[in-house]
Amino acid sequence: MIVMESFSADFMNSFGSKENLTPNLDELAIRTKNSLLRRLKTEVLDMPDKTVSTIYHKLSKRGEREYESIWDEYMEKRAEEGKRKISDLSKDIVELGLLRKFIAMETIPNTIELAKDAIEQGQKVVIFTTFTDELNEIADNFTNSECVIHNGKMTANAKQKSVDSFQNNKKCKVFIGNITSAGVGITLTEGTVVIFNSFSWVPGDNEQAEDRCYRIGQKSNVSVYYQLFTGTISLVMWYTLMRKQEIINKWKGVSKENTFLL
Repeated sequence: MIVMESFSADFMNSFGSKENLTPNLDELAIRTKNSLLRRLKTEVLDMPDKTVSTIYHKLSKRGEREYESIWDEYMEKRAEEGKRKISDLSKDIVELGLLRKFIAMETIPNTIELAKDAIEQGQKVVIFTTFTDELNEIADNFTNSECVIHNGKMTANAKQKSVDSFQNNKKCKVFIGNITSAGVGITLTEGTVVIFNSFSWVPGDNEQAEDRCYRIGQKSNVSVYYQLFTGTISLVMWYTLMRKQEIINKWKGVSKENTFLL
């Protein structure tokens, strides 16, 4: 059924009515090509709650020293290896990646604590990561029987096996996935706790990752946790994401007037 309240009666008659039982699909395509088709599950489904929370951490004195010295150590290593100097733009990109990875690795103990607390309460946990080293180190804190991983290096069969194990095996309590690899196209509705050990610059990537658990078939409330370290790149990223999301939300608010449901 097509709900198009904003279209005229004349158009509805030309598209298909009791007098004209044959739909004019060509005209429908022309009239609707600039319309946005949008169907929010929160509007059409009786979904449980999804709660998104931010947890703030503080680097230790050791962590602060290492965080501040990351770039100098990187340049010293390049000089020792005889590599040429890099441009200012490349410097910014490389430094950003180094800082993000450092914070991701510093976040791991907090993620493990959150995950184990959730497991003790009888919940299954989905953890999202950005870097391979980060993913592997988290996985090392769990036994092979209670944890599966999902990253881009795995074959399609191996990835599906991880999803199936998490969904169907009661002993498998933790799913650890790279955001790019596991953030779309899979169902993890057995999970009720989502922990971002690190997150993406793109709001949609993070939201899609959250919704691997929060989708059709989920019967329980879902809790989502983002972790930030004050005074670091993670906080800069978070505020940037909030600004991007605000722009997206404003655009959605305007475009909603021109949408219809299929």
